[in-house]
Amino acid sequence: MTTPNAVAINPDRTAVLIMDFQQRIIANVASEPDAVVANAAAALDAARAAGIPVFYIVHRGGPFAEYAPDVEIHPGVAPADGEPVITKVRPGPFSTTALDVTLRAAGRDTLVIMGVATSGCVLSGVRWAVDINYSCIVLADACSDADPEVHRVLTEKVYPRQGRVIAVSEFLESVRALPPAGHASIAPASTPERMPGTGTETEAPLLPNPSDAYLREQMEWAISCWPARRRRELRREGKEAVEEFIQSKIRSTRALAQALRLPGGPEDSVKMAIRMEMLELEPD
Repeated sequence: MTTPNAVAINPDRTAVLIMDFQQRIIANVASEPDAVVANAAAALDAARAAGIPVFYIVHRGGPFAEYAPDVEIHPGVAPADGEPVITKVRPGPFSTTALDVTLRAAGRDTLVIMGVATSGCVLSGVRWAVDINYSCIVLADACSDADPEVHRVLTEKVYPRQGRVIAVSEFLESVRALPPAGHASIAPASTPERMPGTGTETEAPLLPNPSDAYLREQMEWAISCWPARRRRELRREGKEAVEEFIQSKIRSTRALAQALRLPGGPEDSVKMAIRMEMLELEPD
């Protein structure tokens, strides 16, 4: 039974954004790291069970541009198979990514927001999202900041003016009132099969499958446009790291193409997915 003030969640129009839950950021910025990870994990589990898609945003600009193990997503909130991981190089999730295009293509206009820090990616994300007409629901205890007082002021005084601010427990209550769903996915469910090139179980492709060679060519071209300094940094990470970076972009391009299903047809969806990934590879 839901309380009278429980927030209404429409799973067909809602998406969850989990931002900057990377190991180094959690360790250095979250005031209560274990609690914020546990709360975010609970919200993710509930969203997936209700069929609400999850979008991960990771920061790879500034001190996070050079690869290190601790810039990876915290294992306590690891992505499920097929969930998009979008790379940004600025504090906010919109300005250097194709997040807005991705959300609109998926028919999402309500965002459930979690992130570290409350005064960084969350603040930038909420303000930008409201400006472009998204409805925002901030999960206060799935956000954290190095300064607890800053977190309190933002979640109690600022964000309520922009949308709803609720606790994870309230989100769980609202989501549990929804009809049960299968595994969360951006695209409609279909018969699972193994997607070529990914090694994971995913939805049956309804789109022409561009070859790895073609996608690799597109990603390598985008990398070639980077400034020389950034290309050198990538090469210094070693051949295995470069190859994993390219493979991750190939996998995410396939997932995006599968999710978009644009009115113009399958070829348009593939082309848009490639453009979106290449946008994320544009130089700083």
